[in-house]
This record gives sequence, C-alpha cells and structure tokens, in this order.
Amino acid sequence: MEHYIKDLDDIIENYPKYFSQKKFTQWRSLFDDNATMIKVEGTKMVSSASLYDAMPEQREYGKENKIFIEQWYGIEKHEYGNLATIKANYSLITDKEKREGVDVLTLHKGENGWKIVNLIYEQINLTIFCLL
Repeated sequence: MEHYIKDLDDIIENYPKYFSQKKFTQWRSLFDDNATMIKVEGTKMVSSASLYDAMPEQREYGKENKIFIEQWYGIEKHEYGNLATIKANYSLITDKEKREGVDVLTLHKGENGWKIVNLIYEQINLTIFCLL
C-alpha cells in the first residue's frame, strides 16, 4: 500500500529522520514513483536521475557509515493549491565528513495526499574529518 502524507509538516519531520535512521524504504515512500533527484554544484547541474536510479547510491552511502545524521534548519514551506515547495538548509554528518547545503523539494498533492516529485540540492560546504 502506498504511503501518502496529509500534511507538509510530516514531510519536514520525517524526511531527515528517515534518512538519518537509514530507513530508506520509508524515506523513499515520501516521493512520487516518478520523482527526480538533481544535484547542483555552483552554476552547474552535475547530475539528474530518477529517484529509483539514485536509491542504490543513497543506500550504499548509508551502509558505508556508522554515523549518519541529517538535520534540517532554516526551513521554509509554501503551498500553492495542490503544489508546494519546501526549502531547508541541511547538515549531514557521517563517519568521515560533514556536508552542508540546501535541499529544495517540489511537492504535488493528489487525491491521497502529498508526495515529493522533485528534489534538487546543492552541497555548499564539505568538511573532511582527519582521524589521527
């Protein structure tokens, strides 16, 4: 059975929680089946893929790291009838690095609730932890 979100605040709460807990099946359930994921670096779009095609990389990155904590802050949400956007600054801390940037989600509200149809993100800072 497909999982639908009735309120945008549920996505704001569950997106970083599921990701941090490596509950990738639940995280994936927040997205439409045809959702896309786009990575931007500076002025260039460096990758674009269906979420389905991007999932193996997300799962592998989670598996590689014991520490895996994503946090959102500076969150903005806007509803436009059956469309919405959520913008959040993010911080992702793993065993060896800290990534910081911006996530922008585009959502559609169907008969059964909200689904993410597009995730575009930009990593702005990368800090590599030097273990001695």
